[in-house]
This record gives sequence, structure tokens and C-alpha cells, in this order.
Amino acid sequence: MVIKNARLISELSGNLPFELADIETKGDFIKSITKSGSILTDVHGTLDLEGQYVLPGFFDLHVHIGLSGGSTLEDNIRPVARQVLDGLRFAQDSLRGGFTTIRDVGSANGVAIGVRDAIKDGFFPGPNIIASGKILTPTETGNDYFAGLYAEFDGRSSAIKCARDQFQSGADYIKAMGSGAFMNPGVDTPHS
Repeated sequence: MVIKNARLISELSGNLPFELADIETKGDFIKSITKSGSILTDVHGTLDLEGQYVLPGFFDLHVHIGLSGGSTLEDNIRPVARQVLDGLRFAQDSLRGGFTTIRDVGSANGVAIGVRDAIKDGFFPGPNIIASGKILTPTETGNDYFAGLYAEFDGRSSAIKCARDQFQSGADYIKAMGSGAFMNPGVDTPHS
């Protein structure tokens, strides 16, 4: 495919010596970026942006696709199926906003992992999701406020077991809050 007459932002395009470009793609990859008018046709299709800007994919490195951003208490009582569907909608909204990669930093009930896998398997369009699964945190007051969001540990061997459980559940990486979750209601966590 050829994307014609795309306006570039110099600082984001390697300071190419032209502002309007033709971008030739092959599959999921950019094959070439040349001065506008350099590429005439493409058998796989042509899209004329008519001077609109083209931007790189954005990354959002701190999201919780299983949380609505509204009431945590309401999030906690939603059925798991609804949490997954809301997480998928959030992921797709992120993609429509230009975020081609999001890093989920903790979700209950395997929501981020399930949404990630459904997108990877081609069931739904969506961004690349890097998922941590549950957040590792010491046992403390208030962890139940974010029901199912934490894998609680008490000591080294317990933390190792929690991390292994998250990897076994499909986590791409582990998020650990070694000093606890200071946002939990009623918690008395030392901060450093």
C-alpha cells in the first residue's frame, strides 16, 4: 500500500529533507518514505492523506484496563465478563487515540492477559498489550479494596511463588510494590 501526501513532523521522522511524503508499506512494515510524488501507484491500494499529518504509534506505559477510572467499589462488583468487555473497549479506545502499545500495570481476574491474547489471536482489533497480571504486594490493611488486583506475599519465598504464579498465568512481566500500596484506604505504609 502507498500512503500519499502525508505531512511529516521533522523531529519525529529523522529530519527528512521534505515535509510531504509518500510512504510505501509492505504488510505491517514501512518499506520506504520518499518525497511526495515519487511513488505513482500501488497494486495493493493507495491512500491520499491530502496533507494530513502522519504520526508514529504512541505508547502508554501505565494503564489498568480492568479499572474504569470511576468508582473502584463499582469496578470490584462488576461481573468478570463485564470487566473483560470494558477492558477490550478501553484497549480499542486507546488504539483509536493513536496508542499502538499499552502496558497494563495490574488487573484482576486475568483481564489484561485475556484481552491481550484475544487481540493477538486476531479476534479483535487492538493495541499491543504488555500485561503484568496481578500486582505483587505485601499483605496489609486495605488490599481487599482493590479486590483481586494484588497477589499478596510475606517474605522472599512467598514473593517468588507469587511471581511464578503470575508468569504461569501469562504475565509478560511482574509489577511489585515492595513497600505496599499506599493508596489503599486505611493503610499505614512507610514511604521512602
